[in-house]
Amino acid sequence: MLRKTSELVKRTKRLASRAGVLGGLIALSLAPAGCGDASKPSIDELLQAKAGPVCTNAVDASGSPPAPGSVAKPAVTMFANDTSGLDEKFGGRPGPAAFYAYYRSLVPTRAAPDSVEAVKTVVCVREAPVVVGIYKAQDSSVTKEIAAVRLDWHVRVLNWPSGETIASTIFQGGEPPSAMSRTTDRMYPTEGGLAPSSEAEQWIDGLIAQ
Repeated sequence: MLRKTSELVKRTKRLASRAGVLGGLIALSLAPAGCGDASKPSIDELLQAKAGPVCTNAVDASGSPPAPGSVAKPAVTMFANDTSGLDEKFGGRPGPAAFYAYYRSLVPTRAAPDSVEAVKTVVCVREAPVVVGIYKAQDSSVTKEIAAVRLDWHVRVLNWPSGETIASTIFQGGEPPSAMSRTTDRMYPTEGGLAPSSEAEQWIDGLIAQ
């Protein structure tokens, strides 16, 4: 009887031990990704404080455009949403738009930097909504105007750290839909076509060295 009791105690301990390990594994599997580890800022974000104002004050390139594959790498992307050309009722804001690190890089993978000090080129993208029409949306008993906009991209490629513009161009975005594609939204007074991100990426890729 004592032998059976002893074996039962040992078996119970083994099961408890396994349950503890399993519980730990379950807890780990349910923990949020990166829990406890602060995500590191990108090189673009680290350079934003210096490169952003330079992009704001940059001018178009003068002279002949650079030869394909002649722009130095690595490179980073800065982006600004410039609504100064819009009426205030459509969300327009006066003054120059601030540039910040874009949520995704527009430069090819081969040109991605591994440090702030390594960056040789800054790509500045200024998105400018252009009103091409007005939608009439019924909001309760009130007819609301929603601007139909085209998203044009003004792109400047700067030498870094000198800030000299070595290439610039404008990409016209897609036309907005002929009719509103969503119900009346009180938060957004505009609806636009597609931004010309693919065209810009191809142009930038062609400029940057292999």
